[in-house]
Amino acid sequence: MGCASSSSRPRTSKTSTSLRLLLEVPSAFRAATHMSEADRKIMRKAFASMRKAREQQDEPLFQRHDLTFHEAVLRGAGNERIVEAVAKTRSQMHARGLSTTATRTLDDIFEVHERIFDAIEAEDPHAAARAVHDHLVGTLRLLVQQSAGEEIPYDPPITPWLDVSNLLG
Repeated sequence: MGCASSSSRPRTSKTSTSLRLLLEVPSAFRAATHMSEADRKIMRKAFASMRKAREQQDEPLFQRHDLTFHEAVLRGAGNERIVEAVAKTRSQMHARGLSTTATRTLDDIFEVHERIFDAIEAEDPHAAARAVHDHLVGTLRLLVQQSAGEEIPYDPPITPWLDVSNLLG
C-alpha cells in the first residue's frame, strides 16, 4: 500500500519535477523585478558560495548553497507557499537519492546558475524565466532518467507564459 513499485518511480519523479518547473519559472520571472534587497543579498552570497564550492570541488557544500540560491529566488517572488512546496519537492527527490552531480560536473551546474544569477541581477524577467526553465528541464530530464534507471523521454509541461510573456514585454 505505501510502497511504490519501480514502474511508478518515473511517474512520481515526473510529477515532482514538473511541479518544480511550473512553480519556479514564473517565480524567477517575478523575482527579477520584485526581489527585495535582503533576498538579493542572500542570493548573491549563495551564488558566491557556490562558486567557491565549485572551485574546491566540494559537492555537498555546493548543494547546500544551491538550495539557498533557489530559495532566495523563490522568496524574491514573494510567495511563501511556493517556497514551501518547492522545498518539499526537492526533499522528496533528494530522499530518492536523485542527484545531477552523478552525470554533470559542478562546473556545468554552476554555469546554468550563472545565467539565472545574471538575468536576475540585470532585472530581466524574460531572461530569468528562460534561464530557470532551461536549467530545470535539463536537470529534470536527468533526474527522471535516474529514477527510471534507463533513458526515457521527459516531456516538460507546457509553459505558455514563456511565449506569451515575450509578446507582452
